[in-house]
Amino acid sequence: MTMRSSEIINGSKIMLMATQGLHQGDGPIKQEAPAIEKNLRRRTSELLKANKEVSVPKSQLERWKATGVIALSECNLKAIPEEVWMCGPSARLLDLSHNSLLQLPDKIACLSSMQKLLLNANDLSDKLISWEGLTSLKSLTILSLNQNCLAVLPSAIGALTSLRQLLVENNKLTCLPTEIGLLTNLQILKAANNRINDIPASIGECISLVEVDLSSNLLVELPETFGNLKDLKALYTSNNGLRSLPSTLFKMCSQLSILDLHGTEVTMDVLRQFEGWDDFDNRRRLKHQKQLDFRVAGSAEFDEGADKRY
Repeated sequence: MTMRSSEIINGSKIMLMATQGLHQGDGPIKQEAPAIEKNLRRRTSELLKANKEVSVPKSQLERWKATGVIALSECNLKAIPEEVWMCGPSARLLDLSHNSLLQLPDKIACLSSMQKLLLNANDLSDKLISWEGLTSLKSLTILSLNQNCLAVLPSAIGALTSLRQLLVENNKLTCLPTEIGLLTNLQILKAANNRINDIPASIGECISLVEVDLSSNLLVELPETFGNLKDLKALYTSNNGLRSLPSTLFKMCSQLSILDLHGTEVTMDVLRQFEGWDDFDNRRRLKHQKQLDFRVAGSAEFDEGADKRY
C-alpha cells in the first residue's frame, strides 16, 4: 500500500509504532524473528544459571555488537557475563534489570560509548559498585538504579555531566550529594521511596530539570533554590513532612503545572499566599482541560496538590 492510496496527504499526522524484537540489525525482518529472539534469551538464561563458565552464544554476542543493544533483563544473573565486556565501544544500551547482581565491576569502564545503563531490581549496594568505572562513561544520558540497596550516592556522580535522567527510586538513600548540582543537563530526577531528609541547595544549579519526584521520603523542607528551576514542569513531593514550599516556586518556575502535595502538611490556605499562585493555578487548570479534551482522566478541582484542610 502506498501513502497516496492510503489518502495520506500533506499535513496528515502519522503515528509510528514499533514492536519488541522487530529490529534485528543483521538482515531482513522475518515474521518469526521475535519468537527466535525470545527462545535465544531463554536458552542463554538457562545456560548462565546452570554454569557460570558457559559462554553467551556467539550469535547473541554478534547481535549485541551489531545493534549496540545488550538486553539481559530477567536472565537470573548473579554476575555480568564476560562477553558483555567484549562489546567495548560498540555498546550503547545495557539492560541488566531484574536479576540478582551484587556487584558492578571496574570493567564497566570499557563500555566507553554507553548511553543508557539500566540496573533496576538487583541487589546492588553502593559499596560494591565501581563508581570510578561508572562515572567514566561520559556519554551516559540515562542511569537507572531503581529498586536496589543503595544507601549513598557518591560525589563522583557529578562527573556524569551528560546525564539527562537519574532514576534511584526504592533504595535506602538518606541524602543527595552536593555535586548533583554539576548535572546541568539533567532533565528528570526520580528519587521516590527512599529515606532522604535533606536536599542540597545545589539542586538549583540543575537548570535543565523538567521533572522531579521526591515522593515518600523524610523531607520537612525544600531549599529556596528550587526557584531557580525555570524549566520545571512537574514536582512530586507527596508523603513527606513538608509544611511549606520555597517562597519563589510559583513566581520563578513559570512552566510548573503539576504539583503533588498529598500526604504533606501544606494546605490550600498556605498555597494561596504565595506570589504567582494564580498563574500556576491557571496553568494547572489549562493542563487538566487539555487532558479532558483528549479523554484522559482529569479533575476540574485542585486535587493533585495540597490536602484541603482549612
